[in-house]
Amino acid sequence: MKTEQRYRGARVTIMGLGLHGGGAATVRYLHSQGAELTVTDLRSPEELRPSIEALSGLPLRYVLGRHDSSDFRDADFVVKNPGVPRSSAYLQDARRIETDISLFLRVRTNPLLCVTGTKGKSTTATALHHVLLQSYSDAALGGNITVSPLAFIDTLPEAAPVVLELSSFQLGDLEFAGAIELLQPEVSVLTAIMPDHLNYYSDMDAYLHDKELLLTATPPEAWTVAACGTNYLERFVPKTTSRLCVAQAPSPRTSQPPTSQPPAGTFLRQAEAHCYLDKEHGYLQQGEQVPEMILHSSPLAGEHARSNLLAAGAAARLFGVSAALTAKALGSFPGVAHRMEYITEIRGVRYFNDSAATIAEAAVAAVKAFSVPVHLIAGGSDKQLSPAAFSEIGEAAAAVYLLAGSASDAIQQQLVAGHTPVYGPFETLRKALDAASQTAQPGDVVILSPGCASFGMFLNEFDRGNTFRAMVLETAAAYSSTLTQEIET
Repeated sequence: MKTEQRYRGARVTIMGLGLHGGGAATVRYLHSQGAELTVTDLRSPEELRPSIEALSGLPLRYVLGRHDSSDFRDADFVVKNPGVPRSSAYLQDARRIETDISLFLRVRTNPLLCVTGTKGKSTTATALHHVLLQSYSDAALGGNITVSPLAFIDTLPEAAPVVLELSSFQLGDLEFAGAIELLQPEVSVLTAIMPDHLNYYSDMDAYLHDKELLLTATPPEAWTVAACGTNYLERFVPKTTSRLCVAQAPSPRTSQPPTSQPPAGTFLRQAEAHCYLDKEHGYLQQGEQVPEMILHSSPLAGEHARSNLLAAGAAARLFGVSAALTAKALGSFPGVAHRMEYITEIRGVRYFNDSAATIAEAAVAAVKAFSVPVHLIAGGSDKQLSPAAFSEIGEAAAAVYLLAGSASDAIQQQLVAGHTPVYGPFETLRKALDAASQTAQPGDVVILSPGCASFGMFLNEFDRGNTFRAMVLETAAAYSSTLTQEIET
């Protein structure tokens, strides 16, 4: 999607370069559009070195380690990074505010499929993209998945579908920038909703407000796949005028699919379609039509993973991909890094990286995804969320190895209350991994699923997951080397 230099000569300030690549993609795009760029970030040049090196050679003005009011006051517009609080005093000086998503939406001609939620959105968005590729070889994936859509905007065919994973921050920022109405997705997906980011939002209602912005931006002729759980359907469904597909569970007493008529006592209009899981299979039924199988079997562990694949399959089918092709594609879905990611096996023990599990409920779901003894590495920084779910682990985990952090004491109390063996807290991830590896027996699972943020010990959850993966592979290499030496002697 080649665009002419629509920002030639414009003075633009990039607020928050970051390390995930979104800031760098925004810089490259605006440079290609002729803008005069100032990049400002409160972090130091040393902390931002990877991003700065990726932009070497571009004529940029950097203001790092601080912000200058004039850079906001004198700019034609400011591009806000999702990690920057909307309450920042510097943003009050800006004439106009944009985000990388809003800049993309202002020029896009492509059909959009958007995914949001608390947990499962990355897996759902990536699985949806995986299915779309079977019918649309140029389909693209961007957003909160750490790939800005501005990174591929210049090579994107005009009719290629785009899957956008959108966080609450990104949705709220679109409203903040006056651009939420630009979304207009053909399919929206709402995955599991749980309390999160209450260290950023004033309360749960403010968090839910940003999530439901996707629903208000979905037009009447489009589809919304509501896989958010029954606790939030009553709040979210009235927010959208779109066609509705509700993810439901079949009755435990029958193999018949559930009715699309909402349960008595709920404030829900009747859905035009619903999707549901029946054992390993997933089905979509539109109106009175015969249910179509859209998921033969899940290649991923856990009921929550199957639910995410079901939502992705429903979205793909409602977009127009055949049921047969949808089911075939989901059967080959490899999963997503940092989300129940299988790493390797050492001495008969399997290792998994679930570093993106930043709330207690996600860590509990990870443990319960396995039918073998699980050695859970958890703990970290507090996000002002309740750790109560950890008490539900009980005997589902053989043991929990806590990382040191501001949330770990409260987690330990919940684990002890649930009669789960606890070790630690460990000052380093290496020490926690070594302890788990020494205790685990052949057939067991060791998994990093912290249930917390990563502030302090790591740059972010991806750095945490990458570090864990590297440590496990290093351990595997050492074990393999030892075996080789024993064989040779």
